[in-house]
Amino acid sequence: MIVADASDLVPHRMKLEQLLERRDTIYNNLHDVRFEYRSGIYSEGEFETMKTALQNEPALALAEIDLVTDAPVSPPCGARSVDGSAQ
Repeated sequence: MIVADASDLVPHRMKLEQLLERRDTIYNNLHDVRFEYRSGIYSEGEFETMKTALQNEPALALAEIDLVTDAPVSPPCGARSVDGSAQ
């Protein structure tokens, strides 16, 4: 789960900027979890639990970005899906 930091409360930050940062953070978290699993840090069960908890978040972030921009937004360049395939 992503926790907002204090900078998100600063009034001058635009909503879109916050959402794009959130999107990037989610993809980074998914990448890290996959890497740590492949490195043997997590068991398969732990990985599946974390993956399941994280995999819906990118879609929610992208949907919010779509609402703010009135246009579909793609995942960040080089982002990979939860299973590791390129998007």
